[in-house]
Amino acid sequence: MKRSPFARRRLLAAGLAASGLLGAGLLWARQRSPAAAAALPVDDFCVLAPPLAYEPSSGLGLLQARPIPADARCPVCGMFPARAPEWAAQLIFSDGATQFFDSPVSMLIYLQDVGRYARGRSVTEVAARYVRDAGGNRAQPGAWLDAGQAVFVSGSDALGPMRAGNLPAFADRAAALAFAQRRGGQAMRLAEVPRSLLKQLDPRAHLGH
Repeated sequence: MKRSPFARRRLLAAGLAASGLLGAGLLWARQRSPAAAAALPVDDFCVLAPPLAYEPSSGLGLLQARPIPADARCPVCGMFPARAPEWAAQLIFSDGATQFFDSPVSMLIYLQDVGRYARGRSVTEVAARYVRDAGGNRAQPGAWLDAGQAVFVSGSDALGPMRAGNLPAFADRAAALAFAQRRGGQAMRLAEVPRSLLKQLDPRAHLGH
């Protein structure tokens, strides 16, 4: 049936309105529904979580590890690191600004492209990187470790805060090997963690879990 120009314009307007509602619906689903977010492309997931400015009144040194604020969000996956402190990680920029993460994996993904997650920042500004000693638990998290000195275990049965594989960290190789003997996996230093492994463990691929 042939439609009049006026009818065609009404149909076009309705189509544009529907597409706008669909886009809004996807955005809402991404924010509210982990299952819906899982259906979106990994690179399309983005969380607004800028670094937190240094507060001299805290009494902490410029590059000293900080307590995790309850409302801090991981810029990679959107989780709240304070809810699983035994897995948390953090990095500090040279001006003292701090970025908190739900796990070592999220921090390492962030370091691959700092400018993507913190506009105007670069990896050259990162002055300190910390991960939790996996010997702790949620009630009593382990000590903060310098990520560059820590030893990680890859491939164990330890599930991170996203209920997926992660990289528990230890203060030395002996502790990491003892953990790997009990729970599987292999020990490696930060510089030995391959990009392919980070892609495999990317928490955004598990948002529906």
